[in-house]
Amino acid sequence: MFKHNLITALRGMRNQKMQTIILVSGMALGLTACFWMAHWLLHEFHYERIHENADRIFRVELEMHNPEGISLGAATPTPLAPLLKQEYPEVLDAARLHQFAETTMHFRDHSFSEDHIMAADPSILSMFTFTPIYGALNTALQTENSVVITES
Repeated sequence: MFKHNLITALRGMRNQKMQTIILVSGMALGLTACFWMAHWLLHEFHYERIHENADRIFRVELEMHNPEGISLGAATPTPLAPLLKQEYPEVLDAARLHQFAETTMHFRDHSFSEDHIMAADPSILSMFTFTPIYGALNTALQTENSVVITES
C-alpha cells in the first residue's frame, strides 16, 4: 500500500514539475521560518536565566524619539540608578554599567588590547550570579582598578 502511494506521488511530481517546485520550496521556506522563530523565542525566554534572581532583575531602557522613528537603547543617565533606588521602595538594588571602547590593558610585563571591558557598580556582584576565575566577589570592585574575571 505504501509503495503504491509513493509511486503515485512520484509520478504526479514528475508530471507537474512547476507545482512540485512551488510546493516544496514553500514548505522549506515555511519550516525554515518556523525553526528560526522558535530559536529566537527560546533565546528571548532564556535570556539571563542563569542567575539565581533572574525573575527579579530588570533592565531600564531609554526610548529615543528621532526623525527616523523611535529607537531603544540601554544607555541611561548616570544618576538614574541611585535615583530609582531612592525614589521607589520596590527597587531593592541598582547597578550601572559602562562599556569602554578598545582599551590597552597592562598586567606585569604584558600589554594587550581588549574591546569588551565594562565598568560596573559593586552592587552588580550581589545582583547577578557570577563564578569568577580571577578575583574575589566579596572584595571586588571596592577599590579603583580592581577586577573580576569570569570564564565568559
